[in-house]
Amino acid sequence: MVDLVTESDTVGDYSVPHGLLYLSALDHFDGVRRKPAKNAALDKLHDELAAFSGIVTCLAEKRPSPEIQEVEVPYVMDLDDGVMVNSAALWELVAPLWKEPKKWWEILSKPVGKKDYDWSHLAMRYWPARVFEKVKKDPSLAVAHSDYGAYKGQDLFEELHPKAAQKWREQEGKKGGRREGELEF
Repeated sequence: MVDLVTESDTVGDYSVPHGLLYLSALDHFDGVRRKPAKNAALDKLHDELAAFSGIVTCLAEKRPSPEIQEVEVPYVMDLDDGVMVNSAALWELVAPLWKEPKKWWEILSKPVGKKDYDWSHLAMRYWPARVFEKVKKDPSLAVAHSDYGAYKGQDLFEELHPKAAQKWREQEGKKGGRREGELEF
């Protein structure tokens, strides 16, 4: 089996320790610097790196935005969520180059009407109570969030929507089980 290195691996294992190492090196140079003109430029670089390192550390340890999340958990990329949702949580890191993730994060964190991303695992991870209320009402969300996170090993579709699950089983029975071309795992 291939071991994929994800963004969260990079954030937790590489960026944070190395960012702190760079800050330590810059702090060391504070004592070495002598020319005032160079101090201002180095101070600016030091401050930029400190801010960036703070964002990366926060992502690795407890958030994208702990102040608006129901639960405080570190960022974990989920390939099922796609580029939009995964980049939305990283909007602070990509903001100078890419503006859309901030808009997506706002929609993700404060859904209005039918425009939301509550189907995503990221939404369930950061706003479980809000998403679970929708899962109770929407069978498709129950399918999306079954056997995931706090509901690992649970079939939310079967538990919360037994009539819809029964209807699904009956329809699958009429089709004769597996579809043509479908692989068995």
